[in-house]
Amino acid sequence: MAEERSGSVMCEASVGAPTRLVMDAQRSIQDEAALMADLLDRSSQPFGVGYPDGRLGLVNQAFCELLGYTKEDLQALTWAESLTPAEWRGVESTNLAALRRTGEPVRYEKEYLRRDGGRVLVELLVHEIRDAQGAPYCYYAFVTDISERRRVEQALRASRDFAEKLVQTANAIILGLNTAGEITIFNEAAEQITGYRRDELVGRNWFDMLVPRDRYPAVWAVFSRLVTDGLSRQFENPILTKSGTERFISWQNSVLEEGGRVIGTLSCGIDITERRQVEVSLRASEAKYRRLHESMTDAYVCVDMQGRVIEWNRAYLEMVGYGDADLRGLTYAELTPAKWHAMEERIVQEQILPRGHSEVYEKEYLRRDGSVFPVELRTFLLRNEGGDPASMWAIVRDITERQRAAEERMVLESKMLQAQKLESLGVLAGGIAHDFNNLLMAIMGNADLALDDLSDLSPAKPMLQEINKASQRAADLCQQMLAYAGRGSLAVSSFDLSELIVEMGQMLAVSVSKKAALQYQLASGVALVEADATQLRQVVMNLIINASEAIGERGGVITVTTDCAACDQSYLQETLWSDQLAAGDYIRLRVSDTGCGMDRATQLKIFDPFFTTKFAGRGLGLAAVLGIVRGHKGTIRVTSEPGLGTTFEILLPASDQVRGRGVAAVGTSRPTPWRGEGTILLVDDEEAVRDLARRMLERLGFQVLLATDGRQALELFRARHADIRVVILDLTMPHMDGAEALLALRAIDPSVRVMMSSGFNERDVQQRFGERGAAGFIQKPYQLARLSDTLRRVLDGPA
Repeated sequence: MAEERSGSVMCEASVGAPTRLVMDAQRSIQDEAALMADLLDRSSQPFGVGYPDGRLGLVNQAFCELLGYTKEDLQALTWAESLTPAEWRGVESTNLAALRRTGEPVRYEKEYLRRDGGRVLVELLVHEIRDAQGAPYCYYAFVTDISERRRVEQALRASRDFAEKLVQTANAIILGLNTAGEITIFNEAAEQITGYRRDELVGRNWFDMLVPRDRYPAVWAVFSRLVTDGLSRQFENPILTKSGTERFISWQNSVLEEGGRVIGTLSCGIDITERRQVEVSLRASEAKYRRLHESMTDAYVCVDMQGRVIEWNRAYLEMVGYGDADLRGLTYAELTPAKWHAMEERIVQEQILPRGHSEVYEKEYLRRDGSVFPVELRTFLLRNEGGDPASMWAIVRDITERQRAAEERMVLESKMLQAQKLESLGVLAGGIAHDFNNLLMAIMGNADLALDDLSDLSPAKPMLQEINKASQRAADLCQQMLAYAGRGSLAVSSFDLSELIVEMGQMLAVSVSKKAALQYQLASGVALVEADATQLRQVVMNLIINASEAIGERGGVITVTTDCAACDQSYLQETLWSDQLAAGDYIRLRVSDTGCGMDRATQLKIFDPFFTTKFAGRGLGLAAVLGIVRGHKGTIRVTSEPGLGTTFEILLPASDQVRGRGVAAVGTSRPTPWRGEGTILLVDDEEAVRDLARRMLERLGFQVLLATDGRQALELFRARHADIRVVILDLTMPHMDGAEALLALRAIDPSVRVMMSSGFNERDVQQRFGERGAAGFIQKPYQLARLSDTLRRVLDGPA
């Protein structure tokens, strides 16, 4: 094959008898041809020889690798048909025809078919060798693979097209100037802002056309510095629109280079006219708030991308407790407890790096002294001129006080929920007690009448007495429920709480367990308390019994303490009803025990009615204490830990009264038997109560008219009011309640005597009626003696 190529390329040898000189010349030419073929085969530039009839001649290894064939494979192929796609054959024929016509090398592009079925785009530089007669003998071509170059060109073309669309659709002025200041690029946004069309300005001088005369020197100086040394990349200046108005533009400038030489500038301009107008209007406000901003206590810190602290402000130093020299070089990981490292790294990777900033988040900081405190921060990313992340900065706020306030708010909300629960339970307890009193009325009253009828020798009398005793205990239970609801009867007087406890000493001693030791620390000569002595005795007794039961059989000490304390709001905040109390002097009763104590969950329930931790308890002792203290406008504070005992602290407002003679004696006296006469109107919606009260009244000597509600009572009163001496009126009734009926009765006869009857206490009735109060009141359940005594006071009193 080498001989064939060399023979085809070389000029024709002389014919005739070869001489030695001719043979040496031929040998030299052959050697040179072999050397040239070897050099071409080693070249990385694909090379090939083809003949006009389509055959392939000499090809180098690079050509074979380009098409995926061996040299032997290519000898069986034709360059015109086997290796050239049909759509490119016309292009090749045209270029070879031009080569034959002019003899000058031709350069053109085509595609080759590869052995694997793929195609490769190439650029050919084709030369022609002619024979002695001037006819084309062969073509030799240097082949360049331009597939990648074409892909790059297409990508560049797409990029240019995209850039052109971006320029034209940008919502900002895109302005190109040559070094003389003449406009080369002017987009649609520029047309809209300036009012000029592109064809009106391209080629014109920007500064002559759109820069105000008074700003020309300064703007031209900025442009000159940008062109000469790349400075002044950011700048703001006004421009004149076609209509003559000024618009203020903020520019971001860059230089355009070609071959290392500046050929112009490219600027992006944002119309900030409205913003500048707002800035002018806000400048006065900014001056007003500048001092506030300067006094902000928020901390600032900046770290590099390795997390080393590089910048900070004074507030940050004060926050973390370091000095300037100590802080420099520390990492944010050293300033943050280890449990927060993973979270903060996740925020960097998922928020700060992709977005440029983080959401507001919370973590903890370590002070220099090792203490930990909570902070709130938001971190921002700073990039260098190359667009790479350079550092991160954050505004840091110490939220210790905010978290403390949140915890206090949670405590307050817990107290409010507790108060609401107690209020709801109080309403429930009061309602139950009211209805239960009506039932007890029938039991106690009938038993009382039966006892009055029976002789002492009657075998039924002991049983009725037991019924009476049980009913009285049930009535006492109702009184405890009313006390819990804050509706217990009050007989208020001023007395010394310490003296009351001393008087109870013997009764308290026998009420506690033999294993419990009672100790007293009672202050003498302190301010008095205005309260119902009987109810406060109940408070003291219930707390002492509760402490004794907490001690149980293990043995322990119960300490009773009294004093007068000046309580401020911070102290009152730790009690159950701090919002309803004013700071001032309070009489304080403490009952402490060394018993089993309580956990938090138990403390939240101890004042609920019917809640008890005892096997045989009613759960009304502390509930009654709660109601009595609330009824006296006081409060309770409980401190307890499991295994460490419990302290109940009662706070009652100190009295302004001077010291008196002490506590009124507790006792009862039986009313003097009495009988009356005349007519009484009895109004009650409960049939059992009506029937019992009628028989009681008749036994006292009265004639009785009955009414089931207020409406029926009014009808009877209109007809018989001249004969009726007293109206006994139930407070709670359907259709028309006692309050409405009282007003209607007085409208008929202002001098009518009305005695109210209710399961609630007298104080509730007085608060409800005010100055319209009735002539008398009797609380259900009542017996004959109390009814007699109350009626006598009403009839003997003023009309």
